[in-house]
Amino acid sequence: MAYAFDTRTSHTQTASDSELIQIAIRGEPSGFEQLVLRYYDKLHTSLSINVGCPCAAEDIVQDAWMKAFTNLEKLRDHGQFYSWLYRIALNSRRTYVPSKHRSLQLGSIEESRIRPRAKRNESPSEIAERNEECRRVRLALAKIDPLHRTILILREYELYDYESIAKVMQTNTGTVRSRLHRARRKLKERLE
Repeated sequence: MAYAFDTRTSHTQTASDSELIQIAIRGEPSGFEQLVLRYYDKLHTSLSINVGCPCAAEDIVQDAWMKAFTNLEKLRDHGQFYSWLYRIALNSRRTYVPSKHRSLQLGSIEESRIRPRAKRNESPSEIAERNEECRRVRLALAKIDPLHRTILILREYELYDYESIAKVMQTNTGTVRSRLHRARRKLKERLE
């Protein structure tokens, strides 16, 4: 008995973002579905840290994906899909979380996915110490204004270079460097 295989699905798993966008623009759902599979968790994790509340992050991420889907044809540089999507999410975050909510709730921060990396041969006291330090950083990060928190997350958590941060934040690299310097200073002050 012969079986029919959908070769489009296997191709989309290895396709570049640009290829997936072209597939999606042609009206084939597999292109956009693969983009969602590729970036959903990364975007949600980053927004959970930024917003401090996984439920709010979920709403923002869903909104960002809907806007990305409806505006996909407007994306000029298909190779910059994730940066474009992240920028949409940040804009959605601004409208979702009013500016009066500058400080996040402790419970929300504890739920965030910032976790210390496990190291080999660590004693229980070393693990506890590292966990406590991570908790302190999450709390301090939550008390920083959203602009500086976002810059720190992009640089230190997402490991973006200055040019990529500038694209996401729609500014120049000099501004990114100065904001990052201020953000690190603010974080250090909160940790002292």
